[in-house]
Amino acid sequence: MTNIPLFIVEEHHEAFFIWNYAGFKGLIPTTGNTLLHVDQHADMGLPRFHTSLKTLPAQLSALAQFTYNQLCIGNFIPAAIYQGWFKEFYWLQHNKIKISQTLHVYSYHETGQTLLMTTNLHQAGVFTSDRKSVLYELKTVNDPLPNKDGVVLDIDLDYFSCDKQYQTGNLGHTRIEISKEEYDQFITDRYHPLRINVGGVTTHVEQGRYYLLVNAFSEVIPSTLKVMPTQILERIEQFGKFLQDNHIRPLLIDLCRSQFSGFTPADQREFIEKHLLALLTGLYPCETSYIGDILDKEKLTV
Repeated sequence: MTNIPLFIVEEHHEAFFIWNYAGFKGLIPTTGNTLLHVDQHADMGLPRFHTSLKTLPAQLSALAQFTYNQLCIGNFIPAAIYQGWFKEFYWLQHNKIKISQTLHVYSYHETGQTLLMTTNLHQAGVFTSDRKSVLYELKTVNDPLPNKDGVVLDIDLDYFSCDKQYQTGNLGHTRIEISKEEYDQFITDRYHPLRINVGGVTTHVEQGRYYLLVNAFSEVIPSTLKVMPTQILERIEQFGKFLQDNHIRPLLIDLCRSQFSGFTPADQREFIEKHLLALLTGLYPCETSYIGDILDKEKLTV
């Protein structure tokens, strides 16, 4: 039996590179796959790029540069849909809300740079060759998976326990060094874009150096999405049963740690990964690779 490639990535936008890498290496078809997205989050933000996806070279170096410089952890799936990787998209989550609809992803003025999405085919600009359509359904572990063919299994550890429900904004707790001119502009402009669009931004001066502090709050508010180890094990067991009951044998598995972003609890990451990998390697013959090793092997820089 052929081994299933299992790729471990640090943050979830790296899955975009892995899918392209797998297609480049002939591990999965370049179109028509089924995405099974196991995640606390949909990761369906609409991105805007400096580089057009239409002219992005089919080269690993260009794909790596694009992934790390133009994508983020919340918007990589629409980019992959626009590329044509998936015809069906199932989001496995804990809520019992049922959604089944066709999503149409297209770009503004057909440039491949600003991606838009609609469920309405009558919306202006959708009747174009630029459009990619995908069946989108929300599932729980108690639901059947309609299509078991060509499955790309995309897993974020934060599905099993998550720690950032109360994060403010998208930047998290971030310290950014700026120039004296930028510092003066910020403290004198009550309508500075960071004030009105981000919020929670303060300043700090230390030894003649100037910083912006984003979400530098001292109080830690516990997340209700973080669960006890016993519930983590229960969720992993239920997930394994879901895979078995639906007779899913994926073409590829990518597993995201989400440790730098903080969405997977730092004190639980190794525990979740250990038990999840035990499940996956018990179900499937896996050949495991790590994103850092791939980048080093291919001599890719970002």
